[in-house]
Amino acid sequence: MARQALTEDQRWLLRSIGGWAMRDCLLGPEGVADLMSRCSSSTGHRIDGAPEWLANGYTCGRGKIVCPWWTTDIGRPPVKSVTITTAQINRYARSLPQDVTDELRAVRRAFNAENIGRDWCRCGREAECHRGNEGDPTYGGMYHPTDEEVDNHYRELRRIQAWQDRVLDRALGFQTVEHDLSNPESEPAGHCATSLDEFSIGQHVKVVLGPGTMKSGVVADITSNEVEVQFGDGASGLYRPYEVMPGLLPVGQLELFTVTS
Repeated sequence: MARQALTEDQRWLLRSIGGWAMRDCLLGPEGVADLMSRCSSSTGHRIDGAPEWLANGYTCGRGKIVCPWWTTDIGRPPVKSVTITTAQINRYARSLPQDVTDELRAVRRAFNAENIGRDWCRCGREAECHRGNEGDPTYGGMYHPTDEEVDNHYRELRRIQAWQDRVLDRALGFQTVEHDLSNPESEPAGHCATSLDEFSIGQHVKVVLGPGTMKSGVVADITSNEVEVQFGDGASGLYRPYEVMPGLLPVGQLELFTVTS
């Protein structure tokens, strides 16, 4: 299906909303309807590399998203106006490549799985809490995590959030990679995995360390929820599937990957 065109300004407006709300909008009309029903709005914020007019905020409702958040009849001077309708969002979402849609769904599943931490009690007085709330259907059996579990939970949420941002950039056309096809080291980046099923021992992969930064290695082991990657410099690490790009090169061709320290 051909990608339904939105203007660059319209795509920036969607990206400024971002987060789980825009993720769900790009997954189907239910997400768009939810955004409209909330009448979400923002007085504006700045995004690195984004147009200045996004600082004028937006409003959602009555079947459209409009920037700026105010109307020009309240004493403010006229500013750049950008509008996108729910019909345009839905058409664009339907035109997204299947692999992008699959990755957006994988992000949502990861967030939902990690949201178990929302039901934790962090009062720091586990025994007293259980005694005082014994029999209470809401608070009686709440789990009290260790400090390490809390740290791991928030670390995982940050990782998923970064993954979500990358997928939204890709879905809205703000992730561009140029390749020099005459250089074998400039292999296209590909996409991050959505499950452990995409990996096998000895497979070449690229680990996403940050925006524009990747490190190449080979799958050394696959645990119940992580991939162990052995790097060419002797280091190794455990990574979630969404942090790793599966490679297609045969074993023995690691030199074709560019290792970034």
